[in-house]
Amino acid sequence: MSITRTVGRVGVFLCECGEEIAPVVDLDKLAKKLEGSAACVRSTRLWCSGAGRRLLAGAIEREGLDAVVVAGCSERMLGPLMHRTASEAGVNPNRVVLVNLKEHCASVHRGKRAAATVKAARLVRSGIQKVVRAERLEAVVSEVDRSAAVIGGGISGLSAVSY
Repeated sequence: MSITRTVGRVGVFLCECGEEIAPVVDLDKLAKKLEGSAACVRSTRLWCSGAGRRLLAGAIEREGLDAVVVAGCSERMLGPLMHRTASEAGVNPNRVVLVNLKEHCASVHRGKRAAATVKAARLVRSGIQKVVRAERLEAVVSEVDRSAAVIGGGISGLSAVSY
């Protein structure tokens, strides 16, 4: 398996998440705080929409990005969609990180815009560091020897050795 850690250009994509994040987190201030931490910082209403995904893919290609941080909803909600979108645009799926601003900032800091924005900046910077340190993983293709079959996944089956 080939593993490399070289990350040249990181893109940060801030999501308003409809009316969920933008009223609580000041995304303009957040973008300014992140200048210099990434090759590009973009913001839009919904990165998960068809138009948002096309914008994301276009920015990846135009900016020559090697890694992506999407700050918006949870990994559980949008992970597969964002990984697929970035992967189709040429980014290794292991170098795509989602930062959950919706639940970790907007939901818990209503009425505290400054605090929510400071926390969001910390979370996004952590996401940038995570993606910079992520290993680029490549798929491994191997031959399958079909001369034996192991039935069951107990300790005997897991430790069976063919001679």
